[in-house]
Amino acid sequence: MAIAPTDLKAFRASVMTITGLSGDSVGIIANEAHLANGGYHCGVQDIKDIGKYPPAAKVDYSVSNTRDRIGGNDASACDIGDDWPIGGRDAWIRWNNLMVRQMQTFPDSMFGLRGMNFTPNGTAKQRIDLAHGPVIIPSTDTVTIHTHLEWWRNTSGTRTFGTILALIQEAITGVPMAEFTQPQINDLMYTTVTNPGGALHARLTIMQQGINTLLGGTVDYQAIGVAVADALVADETLPHITDADRQSIAERTAALFGDRLNSEA
Repeated sequence: MAIAPTDLKAFRASVMTITGLSGDSVGIIANEAHLANGGYHCGVQDIKDIGKYPPAAKVDYSVSNTRDRIGGNDASACDIGDDWPIGGRDAWIRWNNLMVRQMQTFPDSMFGLRGMNFTPNGTAKQRIDLAHGPVIIPSTDTVTIHTHLEWWRNTSGTRTFGTILALIQEAITGVPMAEFTQPQINDLMYTTVTNPGGALHARLTIMQQGINTLLGGTVDYQAIGVAVADALVADETLPHITDADRQSIAERTAALFGDRLNSEA
């Protein structure tokens, strides 16, 4: 059975927080019924087990590209249910259409996202697949009750979710993403040390795994915090970070790494 990677688990938690959906309505891993069908909810090992990995006669689309033949058995998809406690089904449909517009005009703002199965109106079943250009084609997925997102497997740990989450907020509140205030942007992307579902938290958790190798020596938590803050400032895909934000990120990151690494020592 596939494994839910750290960054998608954090994304899932954020979606649940913003929409009010329960865990049963936001899914990453394929269940037994879904497993035989393959796809990004399955891991690479799952695909091998069902006999759809190259050079099989019928190769699953989620491993047809070489960039997708990595990741052990990590899943690389997330389904988001339609009946949002916050915003309702209408907000869900608005979000679907906002996502399509974003994928067609600014696909790089959602780095790593390959495709989406969706409904634009609650009845039509459609798909947009950036592997073949931002065109809309028919879908056979059960998208009248959920939206399916899938990411290239080789972007695990580097894919970005801030824009997706911001569009969910826009669909619920009616405030365009371009008009978000700096505090609203911070809530989604930066001020996440106390928000385990935040987009930045996923990156920090992944970075921690690499830093664990330093436990045998002297770890300069402040230096780690400054390095993380500087890297985020230099990331042109993120909104502008003020000097005050940079200082806050550095301090919070140092505290986060320090607390967690000490607890694991």
